[in-house]
Amino acid sequence: MKTTHTYLTCLVILSVMILGACNNKTDDGPNEASLLTAKGWTIKTVIDQTNSNTDVTNGFSGKTAQFNSDGTYSHNLGSVTESGSYVFGGNTVTLTPGSGTPYTASLTEVSVTSTQLTFKVTLNNEKTGSITYAFTME
Repeated sequence: MKTTHTYLTCLVILSVMILGACNNKTDDGPNEASLLTAKGWTIKTVIDQTNSNTDVTNGFSGKTAQFNSDGTYSHNLGSVTESGSYVFGGNTVTLTPGSGTPYTASLTEVSVTSTQLTFKVTLNNEKTGSITYAFTME
């Protein structure tokens, strides 16, 4: 009788351990914030959506961006490198430069995977008005 009781106790404990190890959660992989900071990004394409979806990639060739997990960023604008802080939330990234002329740029419709970052940014200028660019970075 004692052997049967011990056997049943062990069986119950083993069953609880097995069932406890199972759950309905799936591994969704890395979140978008960790994908954003996982690598440096280089511009692949830029489309001027305000002016008939004109490809203006040549004007942005070689430009890069790096987002760090501490909330800082840097990007190479050709002859100038800018750095500052950013906030990533939902599908927007807000950039605030650390020096120079203060401004805040909001990147919208942000989508990031391990190989591609896409977003839109609208620039407002008194001379040209509002221009929306769609960026793809790899």
